[in-house]
Amino acid sequence: MHGDVAVGLLSEPVPANYRVYPLPAAREDPSFLIGRPVMVSDQNRRLFFHKVRTVNRFIIAFEYDVADTHGWGKKLIKGDSGNPSFLIDGQELVLVETHTSGGPGAGPFYGSAIVQEKLRKVMAEMDPRYTFRTVNVR
Repeated sequence: MHGDVAVGLLSEPVPANYRVYPLPAAREDPSFLIGRPVMVSDQNRRLFFHKVRTVNRFIIAFEYDVADTHGWGKKLIKGDSGNPSFLIDGQELVLVETHTSGGPGAGPFYGSAIVQEKLRKVMAEMDPRYTFRTVNVR
């Protein structure tokens, strides 16, 4: 697996009031995501808005306007690792990354066919009844 990814099996079902987020469906060329806004979270459960700077078969990296004084962007720091980022697709949040590096943020791209296959394999080894949901991001 690449970056800050953890897979675990819970001893009881996820509570009904918890939200389970889908991953982006894998595509041969994810470059259509470049420039798309993403919602980035930090260790203090705050949200910031960055844009996709680059994406490939393994990683996705973000950028934000450092001159922006509105506070919509954030330089991610050591304790932010593992926190999620989401694409906003219509009215649905789609889990796209968990932070591995600081600055504007970068990490494993969950829309990657390779990353998804590794996730499926690990999940099947733990309990084949479980998988994740994907959505076609527009």
